[in-house]
Amino acid sequence: MFFELCEEIWGGSPATRPHSSGIETGDLLDLEESSPGPSSSQSLERSNDSPELSESNGSLPTAAVVRHRRDLLQAQLNGHRSDRMKRKLPADHAVQEDLKIKKRMLDLMEQTLSRNAASMDWMNTTMDNINSTIKGGLSLIRELMHAPPHSSSGGYGHFH
Repeated sequence: MFFELCEEIWGGSPATRPHSSGIETGDLLDLEESSPGPSSSQSLERSNDSPELSESNGSLPTAAVVRHRRDLLQAQLNGHRSDRMKRKLPADHAVQEDLKIKKRMLDLMEQTLSRNAASMDWMNTTMDNINSTIKGGLSLIRELMHAPPHSSSGGYGHFH
């Protein structure tokens, strides 16, 4: 895709081998120090345009042509970015759906935890009541076993 875009914009694919008229970093530094005129970005633009110029009919491209090509490239890049963003929407929707499900699961777990805590409290209270009842029954049996026998003069509950 990159090479196709380069061909559309510059009329050819990018170079895969060094140009014979290439420049070195040292050349740029010497140029920058020696000439106070153009800025380094302008000299870089000119040096980047020079391979194209040597392949074309020899005339310098105007700033309008360069600006037009840049605008075309920017428009295509913006189009590709918006296409990429549109493709990500389903993934974002899936992530949002996953977050909703996880939140719902967390809410259900918290509700279950609350119900289980209430059930445990109720079971503890019930066990305390059962324990108290058993304790009371055993103490009643102990009192009956240690109680002195009743006199025989009473008519109730006396068997021979």
